[in-house]
Amino acid sequence: MIKTGSYVLVYCKEKNGEIYRVVNFYGEYPAVYKTSDNRWASAVDVRLLKKINTHRLQVKPRRIRFAKPVIIYFHVPDIPAVAENYEALYPTPYYERYDRKAVAHYGFPLKELLQVMNATTLKSLGLHVDIEKLRN
Repeated sequence: MIKTGSYVLVYCKEKNGEIYRVVNFYGEYPAVYKTSDNRWASAVDVRLLKKINTHRLQVKPRRIRFAKPVIIYFHVPDIPAVAENYEALYPTPYYERYDRKAVAHYGFPLKELLQVMNATTLKSLGLHVDIEKLRN
């Protein structure tokens, strides 16, 4: 879930001089957040971790100092199976879970996030981001 006020990466492609937004069939526009050193990073997403393992990529989550706390709020009903699902979605040490929220402490700097996306989602959409051309 992307919280209000966050930023996401939206992939676009040029065709015949027109810019088109690429619709991602899996809803995987990753949310990105400013870091304390004024860069961009994503919080850990378990779906992304699975892709990294599946594709044997050499990218690991890093401890990120976000400029503002990245907090995900959720409703935990009194059903143990659902509560366990939140533990799986927001695992420690990547998140610190409280009663009805999780605070992100780990993530991927933008270039590493795009490296994973290039090898997985973007590749399946026929896209590629030239990471070397990014400023930071």
